[in-house]
Amino acid sequence: MLKLKTTLIAAALLPAANALAVNYFLDDGRADLAISIDSGEDQIWFNTFPIVAGGEVINSMSVGFGRPGITAPLNGLPVTLLLYEDLDGGSPLNATLLRSVDVSVTNANAFVLARYDIPPTVVRGTMLAAVLFRNNTGVNQPIAGLDTGSPTFNGRSWVGFAVNLNQNDLTSIPAAQIRLTEAAGFPGNFVVRAEGVPLPEPAAAIVVAGAGLIARRRRM
Repeated sequence: MLKLKTTLIAAALLPAANALAVNYFLDDGRADLAISIDSGEDQIWFNTFPIVAGGEVINSMSVGFGRPGITAPLNGLPVTLLLYEDLDGGSPLNATLLRSVDVSVTNANAFVLARYDIPPTVVRGTMLAAVLFRNNTGVNQPIAGLDTGSPTFNGRSWVGFAVNLNQNDLTSIPAAQIRLTEAAGFPGNFVVRAEGVPLPEPAAAIVVAGAGLIARRRRM
């Protein structure tokens, strides 16, 4: 498992063979633990990924909700997918929110991830691929799927909670309520993935030169 998982993650940080997609992920496709949130509270969980050349335009996210073996009725619950951009490379908590997409939970407690298309979003520097759940169900919900299998990647996965959590300002969450998973006692990485494609090439530039037209293609 160690060799396979390491190989998968290394491949994920390189452009695909057709140079059309980069897959960002830290998990092996299965959640071993589900981090719960009490009713009346909001929970955010996310992974951080350095943006790779050829994968700057994020167009989908995939999430593992809950974990296999539990029966909590998560399917249909409303969640919000969030994409943040962290340009300074320091704490991700001052990242800028670029995209927010409301969706519903599917494929919960299964071996199949829930995949969602999102409007193409250009992200630079470091990306935060995040999920927000506002628990108004009246009961505790084990929703945030965490892969605890070896290897785990410290410093990459965060979990936080608050009442009326402000998704536009992660620094507003009390420091004791947003931490790296290993600091919170849950070493591992969230089953939250993203897919990116290259920035589009500029259109051919048309330049008038004397009486003729000269077409020039410029590459990035």
